[in-house]
Amino acid sequence: MKKQLLVILILCSNLIFGQESKHDVHISGFGGPFFQVSSLNNKASFNVGGGGGMIINSQFCFGGFGEGLAIVQNQGSENFKDHEFSVGHGGLWIGYVFNINEQNGIFIHTQLGWGSALLIKNADISFINEYTVVKPAIEYERKLISFLKLGIGVAYPLYNGIANPLYKDSDFTKLNGFISLKFGWFE
Repeated sequence: MKKQLLVILILCSNLIFGQESKHDVHISGFGGPFFQVSSLNNKASFNVGGGGGMIINSQFCFGGFGEGLAIVQNQGSENFKDHEFSVGHGGLWIGYVFNINEQNGIFIHTQLGWGSALLIKNADISFINEYTVVKPAIEYERKLISFLKLGIGVAYPLYNGIANPLYKDSDFTKLNGFISLKFGWFE
């Protein structure tokens, strides 16, 4: 997985920086939180995270992110009622902004991450899964002021590696919605 991510980054950097241009390259940055809503056990689930990166020529975005499950609904299984569950991951963030006009844009991006899902009672009784996630997303962005954008979007994360007595990949691989705030230098 790490080798594949490295190859993708090298190819993307060659596409961006390997082209001759008569225009100057403009680099800026952004960062901020995002709040995601989905479902788990037929109840609402909430992820909270943040990320940031650089913006090249007001269109290409490269950076990093991290997020975790903020509210966990108990599965209701008597065997695991004393267990605590947590899930969190982070990784690379790659995207492209289609600027509609000075105030509005469409941000198409993918987050490539890895993390851990933990179902823990004590040191002797616990389940730990390392997993990967690929999360393609599309987001409408609105520049509120020169240094702040509000985004609303949808994503479909694809999880691989969560397998414990209560949860599996398919419990998390589903459509979700999110709101983001991005602070930065936007042209």
